Amino acid sequence: LSVMAQVPEFGRRLTAGFGAPAGRMETFTEVTLPHGESPRRPDGVVRVERAGKLWTALVETKTNGNALKPDQVQAYMDIAARRGYEAVITLSNDVALDGSPLVDVRIDGRRKHKVALWHLSWAEVVHQAQMLIRHEGVGNAAHAWLLQELLHYLQHENSGCHGFQNMGAAWVPVRRGIDDETLCQGDARALEVIENWERLVRQVCLRLGGELGQKVLPVQRARRGSDPGVRRAELADHLCEQGRLNAEIRIEGTPGVL
Repeated sequence: LSVMAQVPEFGRRLTAGFGAPAGRMETFTEVTLPHGESPRRPDGVVRVERAGKLWTALVETKTNGNALKPDQVQAYMDIAARRGYEAVITLSNDVALDGSPLVDVRIDGRRKHKVALWHLSWAEVVHQAQMLIRHEGVGNAAHAWLLQELLHYLQHENSGCHGFQNMGAAWVPVRRGIDDETLCQGDARALEVIENWERLVRQVCLRLGGELGQKVLPVQRARRGSDPGVRRAELADHLCEQGRLNAEIRIEGTPGVL
């Protein structure tokens, strides 16, 4: 949060996709906010000011294998709605998938003010830092040093911020089912493996993009506008039939897919 406020390019990179304006950014940690009889203390608050208007988001983070807690995120959504904030941002090692939210929250449709729920992976934070340090540059040497120190910390083996690292509880049973030819279409464990495979591929794209300085994206072989859940169910059936996981990625500036 501190580096986001001190290095404008970095803060802008991490919040632009969430609807934040380009403006002066302030960040705060562990601000106590009233919530019934038990005040809540989100990990952070991000505030961006532009032309006299404020954009504010609450931030909740998790490291290592710790999962986001639905009741905690729900409380922050309720607080943000009451206080007129624009967003709640969750940050963890997990990678969000289209059409498959990491945390289910209840949205009160009666409220005029709507709060958006967004997710960042630590792998995305590392990716944006790499892009600025190695390929695009920042305003001055002090900002570059700050970013480099942050990147060094995030990549340390004890930081707990390494992104997606676990294929889940279904991984071993599915592998055994493929070896034994006992894995059947419609098995929910195969779908779980497909979802985690997609997360892994997205993280590979982020890491490769950070190294190359190019946009790297997974190729999805599906009609535009199709339901991601249906596409994943079809891939799970293919996994049961063929016993293989496949992925294609597109690297900007190259003639074909990898």
